[in-house]
Amino acid sequence: MSNPDFTTYFDSPLFSDATITYPTHTGDKRHLPVHRLILSLHSPFFASAFTLPFRESSDPDHLITLHDDDPDALVSAIRWCYGHSLYQLDGDDELETQLAYKDLITMRFTAEEERQIAGLLLHLMRVYVVADKYDLGRLREEVVVHYERLSPLLLLHDQGAMFEEMAGALYGLAKGDKLRRRFMADVAREVSKERIKRGVKGERERELEEVEKATGASVRFLSAHSFIL
Repeated sequence: MSNPDFTTYFDSPLFSDATITYPTHTGDKRHLPVHRLILSLHSPFFASAFTLPFRESSDPDHLITLHDDDPDALVSAIRWCYGHSLYQLDGDDELETQLAYKDLITMRFTAEEERQIAGLLLHLMRVYVVADKYDLGRLREEVVVHYERLSPLLLLHDQGAMFEEMAGALYGLAKGDKLRRRFMADVAREVSKERIKRGVKGERERELEEVEKATGASVRFLSAHSFIL
């Protein structure tokens, strides 16, 4: 017997028994119909919110208001609970298929495709932050797998403003968090390799200066706040 397919129930009022409301990028409120059983299966946070005597769960319409989340990442996390893929590249189905199923190490990508991959990595990091906040353990694990698959395709520290946003997205996670530590270790390794290629040996402080110079990111600020471990 195959597993049930819940993908068609995402953002559908059919059998919906709760609503999540959250602010969009423009500040407007969006109301998303959800199904308590589906979210509760994936998240102890939502299981508690729907069953314990919280103010939210006592609402007769089971309306839960969420705050301070990236709205796109929040929607992706909820979509994932319904069985949807995390790979979303603005309708580029061919690239999505390649990233999901192909042997990526042997492939070559155009500059535009690399930009899209960097954007997807940034989005996945934001999804990870949402998953961490709402205790979606399996989603956190899946994002780490995707990160490990996609990150070798790029020089992370060479992504300009996107690198700054990646660092900013992970900054609020616990210092021992797996994805946070992996990301910063990968950045440090990239910088070290580039210096070795040029025949320059540098200490940790000089490597951080190189990252800062290459990206314009506030790496020294992050280091001073023990972000880089």
